[in-house]
This record gives sequence, structure tokens and C-alpha cells, in this order.
Amino acid sequence: MEGLSCVLLDNLDGPLGSSALAAALTATSWRDRLLGVSRTVEAPLTTMWQSSGNNTVFRGDLGRRVVPIDLDAHVEHPEDRGGWRYPDLLRWVREHRAGLLVAALTILRGYHVAGRPAHRCGPCKGSFEGWDDLIRGAVVWAEFGDPLAGTERIRREDDGDVAALRHALEQWGEAFLDQPTTAAEAVAAAIRRPTPRAPTIPACGTRSTPWRRG
Repeated sequence: MEGLSCVLLDNLDGPLGSSALAAALTATSWRDRLLGVSRTVEAPLTTMWQSSGNNTVFRGDLGRRVVPIDLDAHVEHPEDRGGWRYPDLLRWVREHRAGLLVAALTILRGYHVAGRPAHRCGPCKGSFEGWDDLIRGAVVWAEFGDPLAGTERIRREDDGDVAALRHALEQWGEAFLDQPTTAAEAVAAAIRRPTPRAPTIPACGTRSTPWRRG
């Protein structure tokens, strides 16, 4: 309702992800109940979402909706670094804002005039076709690299749900090999084990067991 142009989730600690946030990242409008009253409202949703944190892990469907930016200073205390080209970066950006905008728009126009050549860096993510066609294509065309190059690392290392599912499937293979087994049978077998491993039962999607996340 405030029409925020930018939202920053700063210094996250723990997994990031929820069904509402995942939906908001791909929605162009949002409809919800207004707090304190029995009335729903709808408003445009054009917010740019950002988050920061150390070793952030994503869950739910959020991993495919993220453009990762990995920063590694290769020092133990990065806050103690010095010798910056622009010691007061925010001031420098404000002073040179016009030139920076011209440079960014020049890249977009050059890419458009060139016919928007295909980048051949892999398929775009669903729901982000427009961004892939213009922004990602222009960045690759200008030889700045692929903005989505880090998504494979997210799938491999930072997707909590994928990691839990992978662990559960490994347990499933150890317990049942290639024997066909239902989810209910897997839950019963996990409960009978002296120390059932956490990911097994949630992966089966049942709510009828006494297991609770510890």
C-alpha cells in the first residue's frame, strides 16, 4: 500500500523462503486482507526485492527466483579493509548518477539496436521471460558475464529443500534398496528405528505421526 520501490531484507540468519514471498517475487499485483479490518485491497507490486546475509540458504520455491551475488573478500575481517578507489561510494554514486544512468541505458539501447541476439546461456526461468529477454540478454551481450551463473551453485549447495530431499532419498535407498514402498510404510520404518533421521518423515508428507522437528 505504501508503494515501496525497494525492500531490503538485511543480515539474514537462517533459511529464507515462504510461499507468500515466492509469489510476491513473480507477481505484478497483490491482493490481501487489510490489517485490522475485514476488507481486501489490491495494489500494483513493482518492488525490487533484495536480501543480504552470510551463507544464505533458500527453501521452498525461492531458489529459482534469485539472482545471487557472491562477495568474498578473501580476508578474515573484511570490515577492516581500506584503500578503496572511492572511499565514500554513496556520495560518488549520487554525484555521478546521471552518467551511470546514461551508461546503463546505452547498453540496453545498443543491445536492442543489435537485434537482441540470443545469449545461449541456458533457458530462462519461468515467469521471468521479459527480464531474460532484455536485462540478462543485454548483460551477456555486453560481455559482463551471465547474471544467472550462480544459480547452479544455489541448487547444489544452498537449497535447503533440495538438500533435505536428497538426504531422504539416500536414506530411502539404504533402507529399502529397490523394493517398492509406500510413504506410510517408510514412516513406520523410520519410527521403528532407534534414532530416526529428521528428513525422512517430512519428505513423506504425512501428518499422522508423533514425530516433531527437534
